[in-house]
Amino acid sequence: MYASELARHQNRVILFRYNLNLHRVFGVISAPVHHHAKPSNNVYSPLTKPHKNRQKGTFLKKSLFTQESLSPRLSFLGFYVIMIPMTTSKKTSPKPSQAANKTATKSVTKSAKPARSASPSAAAPKVVSDYNGYDYKKIFWEDADRRYEDLADRLAIRKLLPEHMETFVDIAGGYGRLADEYLPRAASATLFDYSKTELAQAREIYGDRLQTKAGDIYSLPFKDNSFDALMMVRATHHFADMQKVSDQLFRILRPGGVAVIEVANKRTLPKMFRYWTKKSDINPFTLEPACLKDLNADGFYNYHPKYMEMIFRQSGFQIEKVLSVSNFRSAKLKRIFGTKNLVRLEKAAQGALAPIRFAPSIYYRLRKPTAATPPELPQ
Repeated sequence: MYASELARHQNRVILFRYNLNLHRVFGVISAPVHHHAKPSNNVYSPLTKPHKNRQKGTFLKKSLFTQESLSPRLSFLGFYVIMIPMTTSKKTSPKPSQAANKTATKSVTKSAKPARSASPSAAAPKVVSDYNGYDYKKIFWEDADRRYEDLADRLAIRKLLPEHMETFVDIAGGYGRLADEYLPRAASATLFDYSKTELAQAREIYGDRLQTKAGDIYSLPFKDNSFDALMMVRATHHFADMQKVSDQLFRILRPGGVAVIEVANKRTLPKMFRYWTKKSDINPFTLEPACLKDLNADGFYNYHPKYMEMIFRQSGFQIEKVLSVSNFRSAKLKRIFGTKNLVRLEKAAQGALAPIRFAPSIYYRLRKPTAATPPELPQ
């Protein structure tokens, strides 16, 4: 009994410290937090304590830190903090993730400020993940429980893509998993990928509704100003030279065109938790890219949102909108709450949590300015 009470007390102290750290990081020391409903009988969050006027059949709670008013954004933050231990279990090697050209150099930029792209004559970057011969559609998506992640991506894309597009390209689109989201909006759509295996699957599924093109992300096989809009989802974690990728995307987009880009985020709450508890030496708060050698021999790359935003602006893009996506990506959360309920939470969280930028995926809607485009508003 004593050991159990001691463990509970230690857990409270640890989470108390992390909550203070979160307040320090996000600048919300005096912000109000929403009261949470009782999760189950005789169980309550270590972040809160029972109200002294607890009544039979009810579970009133009083925050340790804040006032008694509602803040939707911090409600999600509180929920996410409580669920951190569920998302930091022992890692297993992941199945490969989406990326079409999936090429990247072995070295990672060490400077916090993004470097400009190398000249076109520079040596071609090393292939990190070549999906030729790999059934990404079946192994990664159909055989695994990733319906929540798929639906979260679709929610974001529906909010960010233009309603009508004359010419559109899906960069690193694999077998066209998300094609049914953009085909109804585009008069002409092209799917670009490094893997000919993935492109062959796309042709089987969509036929002549979707054009396909294979090539190198660092030297896209399209002319300047070719597309009204483009999209790149689940690909950045394969690219070491994101400045060069961003410059290529800017080049092929027409003035006034829209780019929807998903970024693999370095600064997530689980990564913060592992860093604070000394389980990882990757600092999620520094701007340089993280090369996750423990996930892949050649490294998977995660990027700090501020670093990526510097890259986008350096290419010439203006940032119009940001969404926080896949906020509840956890096998344990799926088992506890179910995909349907998590998607409901996700729908509300994508906009509410965007200013904090701590989800695994950060979505950006970027625009290539025209001469008449007004200056970018601060995010």
